[in-house]
Amino acid sequence: MQLEAKRLLPTGLISTADVDKELYSRVISAMKIDGISFLARHDKVILQFGALILKKVERKDANYVPQRMRQLARLFLKLRARSHEK
Repeated sequence: MQLEAKRLLPTGLISTADVDKELYSRVISAMKIDGISFLARHDKVILQFGALILKKVERKDANYVPQRMRQLARLFLKLRARSHEK
């Protein structure tokens, strides 16, 4: 599933350093600590997605980026649960 998700992101636009600096200082450090945010903090695809959104919205909407990252993490968890049911 992660491989398919990675293909949807233009990963060449994001460096690991960008994700570490900007995303961690402005978004991840402020996220609520729970299972959803744990996945959002540790999944490379979600981190890249968050970095892309952060570059687009910049400082306009501080809550938008973590909300979208958590939403994607919830989707991943539901898809993972569904794939284990079959």
